[in-house]
Amino acid sequence: MAAFSGFITDTHLTNALRHALASRGWRVVRAIDVLPQDTHDDDILEYAAREQLVFVSSDAAAVAFAWSRVAEGRPFAGMIVWTQDSRRHMTEGDFVRFLDELAQEENPFASAVRYAKPRRP
Repeated sequence: MAAFSGFITDTHLTNALRHALASRGWRVVRAIDVLPQDTHDDDILEYAAREQLVFVSSDAAAVAFAWSRVAEGRPFAGMIVWTQDSRRHMTEGDFVRFLDELAQEENPFASAVRYAKPRRP
């Protein structure tokens, strides 16, 4: 699990999923617990960068802020997008397995943003 140590999540991740991630040794922070309500996604990414946390969001629109940071040369740990459509086709267990596999990669955020997608049969 050396590739990343924790996550900051938006409000779309359930308590059960956050607890499952924490039980695997990852630090899990809800944005709403450390930042004011309605904090802009770019500000969440700034916090994530300072804290070396990967931003996990279901908001595909937040990706624009991640790419803007990349274009401006402002580093951050990475972003995982788990869209509402993908969530309909993946269980929370599938998502945890996705993260476990991602953590095994040498440089999982070389491209800054990763999408959690259901496996094809």
